[in-house]
Amino acid sequence: MTIIYHILTVSDWETAKAAGSYHPPSLDDEGFIHAAYVSQTLDVANILYPGQTDLVLLCIELSKVTARFQEDLVEFPPGTKSLHPHFYEALNTNSVVKVVDFPVGVDGQFTMPPDALL
Repeated sequence: MTIIYHILTVSDWETAKAAGSYHPPSLDDEGFIHAAYVSQTLDVANILYPGQTDLVLLCIELSKVTARFQEDLVEFPPGTKSLHPHFYEALNTNSVVKVVDFPVGVDGQFTMPPDALL
């Protein structure tokens, strides 16, 4: 089982669940949905969402995804190049096997929720 992670707000997840698919602005603006492997998730959260509340972490089972998937070489965080997972179509919500609250710590930083580690 390969799990890919995606961070979004609770309200964006509720909208996606109701629609049956997740189509964030990045899909139109950049052509893909950003995602992360477990080792990349905290860098993404702490750099792009510092101090933000109301976030959840989607645990996506790659074998259930119907969208076109690709790993792209990305320089993120700055100075570090690595392959990052991207979805090039709307994400089918039934590929999400778990949704985990992703609270920010009192220091404004995130830690990986233990129940997200599948």
